[in-house]
Amino acid sequence: MFRELAELIKARPLTLTVVGLGEDRLRVCVIPQTLESDNKVNDKVGHHKEVAKVPEVAIKALTTPLCLEGTAAELDAEMPEKLIQFSKAHGNLRGAINAAQKEITEAVQAIEQRDKQKSKDKKSTPKTGTSKDAPAKADDDGSKNSGSLPLEWCAPPVSTPSTSDQNSGEQGGSEEQPC
Repeated sequence: MFRELAELIKARPLTLTVVGLGEDRLRVCVIPQTLESDNKVNDKVGHHKEVAKVPEVAIKALTTPLCLEGTAAELDAEMPEKLIQFSKAHGNLRGAINAAQKEITEAVQAIEQRDKQKSKDKKSTPKTGTSKDAPAKADDDGSKNSGSLPLEWCAPPVSTPSTSDQNSGEQGGSEEQPC
């Protein structure tokens, strides 16, 4: 049992409970404990509206318990495989959250760098100039900087789907619309 839990135990403390339910049945619960670092996952996002946070549901999923019920013989037979699956799922979730944290940090740094560059550009550009040059420069800055941000963690623009968008997702080969 502990071999199957070894990787999970390295990542966070666990509480194991075993309860007798009567009629030779047992309930075994493996409960991952909350870590202080769980509360700091979204600290890097801060004031940036352009970067989405890791959902709280995903963070709380790190402490989702595994509860198994059965007779002692059933638990002996099934528990090792269930513990392996539980540990792998927990490890995958931890990996996804760590990757998200890294991407969020990179996105925030890119935004801060972009903002610094914009403020430098505003200070260094001469006050006089033609109105033709200003829109071209703004287009250049937007296209250059938008490609450097990780898009997975940028907040999506708010838009409403049109009726043609809704119809395009329908199944079936016919393009006829009902009357």
